[in-house]
Amino acid sequence: MYRPKTTIQQWRTLQAVVDYSGYAQAAQKLNKSQSSLNHAVAKLQGMLDVQLLKVIGRKAVLTAAGHVMLRRSRYLTQNVEDLELLAININQDWEPEIQVVIDLAYPGQRLYRVLKEFLTQSRGSQFKQLTAFLVCPLPDNKGPGTQLLETLILHHRQIDLPSSLSK
Repeated sequence: MYRPKTTIQQWRTLQAVVDYSGYAQAAQKLNKSQSSLNHAVAKLQGMLDVQLLKVIGRKAVLTAAGHVMLRRSRYLTQNVEDLELLAININQDWEPEIQVVIDLAYPGQRLYRVLKEFLTQSRGSQFKQLTAFLVCPLPDNKGPGTQLLETLILHHRQIDLPSSLSK
């Protein structure tokens, strides 16, 4: 199993230094010492062997590699937050997975509008869509008026709602 060299806290520290335009401002917002933030970012850069920030005058500026790593770190920290929120919601008996069978003839725009509205209330639930082709009605051999519903599952996909609909 892979053992990470860096911590979520180190990435959050880098994000804070950039978001608050420097070590001093980030230290004040996080209620930490400037030297502890400087140490965390220096250790992060050392563990990765990549320079993320360079100091120009009194200002810390992202390097080209720093821009890329910062952007990716935001996905990482957001995923950790989403995962922890999902655990809380599961403990509150919210369903971790919701399955829906959708007829291919059902209007996609209507479905997407409903899913987008559901996203705001989904609490991180995974949406499993089963798309079906429904052939109905077909008479069967059991007598007049009896109908047979045939369902052919054509497509199966899983969607993690927070990431798929928020784009």
